[in-house]
Amino acid sequence: MRGNSNASTPCATPPPCPCLYGIGVDRRSELRFGLALRTDAINLHRLVGAFLDTAVTLGWDAGAADQHGTVRATLRQRGQSIGDFDEMIGAHALAVGAVVVTANDTHFSRLDGLAVQNWLRGWAASTAGGLGRADLSACGGHHGAVLIAVEPTCRH
Repeated sequence: MRGNSNASTPCATPPPCPCLYGIGVDRRSELRFGLALRTDAINLHRLVGAFLDTAVTLGWDAGAADQHGTVRATLRQRGQSIGDFDEMIGAHALAVGAVVVTANDTHFSRLDGLAVQNWLRGWAASTAGGLGRADLSACGGHHGAVLIAVEPTCRH
């Protein structure tokens, strides 16, 4: 976990939307791992805990695993692999028809048919406190918090 460990701006708080937000089990694990390494980051623990309390945790199932096999092979054949974890995140979203929300939209756009949104563009500049990439990185993940909007009809 990098960035401001005591950020006063809520991490991974998207713009208002009637969507149901979820996170894959792999991202939940990554967030918990990062928090376990940062026992002194009281505000970060509070913010991530609040997010995890409200987000649906999506399990990895046969559909996600099957989709991952296809995604991984396709990207490798193109010479465009994006890394095991990111391929798993993208495949999981494809399997459940979700949207990946990330600060690394260029990276995830390599996956055919994957809906990707970057909520930092435009939104962060207008947010009081200037939530930025470092704040999202403090919430886990090497490119910022990768979340899944479970309702694919939500658009910003």
